[in-house]
Amino acid sequence: MSKFKFLRKRSDYFRHFTVLDIGTDLIKVLVVRRDGLDGEVLGVGREPQAPAAMSGGAIADLESVIQSCNRALEAAEDMAKTVPGQVVVGIAGELIKGFSSTIAYPREDTKGRVRGGEVSAMLQMVQRRALREAQHLLELERSYGQLEARLVHSAITNIRVDGYPVTNPVGFTGRNLEITVFNTFAPMTHIDAIDTVVRELDLELAAAVAQPYALARACASEETWAEGGIFVDIGGGTTDVALVRDGGVEGTRMFNLGGRAFTRRLALAFGLSYEEAEARKLRHSEGLLSAEQHRQVSELLSADAEVLLQGLA
Repeated sequence: MSKFKFLRKRSDYFRHFTVLDIGTDLIKVLVVRRDGLDGEVLGVGREPQAPAAMSGGAIADLESVIQSCNRALEAAEDMAKTVPGQVVVGIAGELIKGFSSTIAYPREDTKGRVRGGEVSAMLQMVQRRALREAQHLLELERSYGQLEARLVHSAITNIRVDGYPVTNPVGFTGRNLEITVFNTFAPMTHIDAIDTVVRELDLELAAAVAQPYALARACASEETWAEGGIFVDIGGGTTDVALVRDGGVEGTRMFNLGGRAFTRRLALAFGLSYEEAEARKLRHSEGLLSAEQHRQVSELLSADAEVLLQGLA
């Protein structure tokens, strides 16, 4: 008998997911079983990336990334003894744009109840406007001229009827309907690469989610939702930032600066190999260096840290 549990029942199929994080340094995979609003991690897999597999958070070598993803996926499935058919992919990189948009809609029939069609029409209106803004931002930042962006993730973060916050406006009456939506956009080339990876892994793409958005949603406390906060994830090649304000994720940014830049700076300054510089960086972060080495590393990396802080500001 096979050690794997293939999900033949429809209910089981839609309860089990693979979660895929294609990082600059590491591929991370989870096998998750959904239980209501919660999830249980059944398996975990990790696989190092080849040095040139990623660039700026985007896939640069498809074949290498697919091979690494497959090894991490097999490790997670071996641990879970389950093979999900659906995958949720985290997307990141300096060309990923995520921001909130708000639209207010004065209703003609103020005594009639809000219908689902009204909400859907408003959502489409917000997405069209946000798409134009995302394409404009991409063209300004990269100077590529015409650049096609695609909506990859959309989430309603706030709805108000006559200023009153509701979770579902359908059935309410009122004059003004206001909706705030967090949208994530990516260039078509980025999305095509993700689609290729998913297809080669023989999976069905359930969702693609901006990684800083997912991080904020997963880690924010009730106090953070109420008072606001900033989440910073410094990866190998990029730094992801999410701004939480007024009870929702207001925006995300990705900077093309990560841990590898710090490592390369150490290697160049001290004449170390990349592996030696990485080890020294980690020892510095753990407080294991001598006082003199700690001072040298701190002074050297302060310039890169200042660039990162300026970007956050």
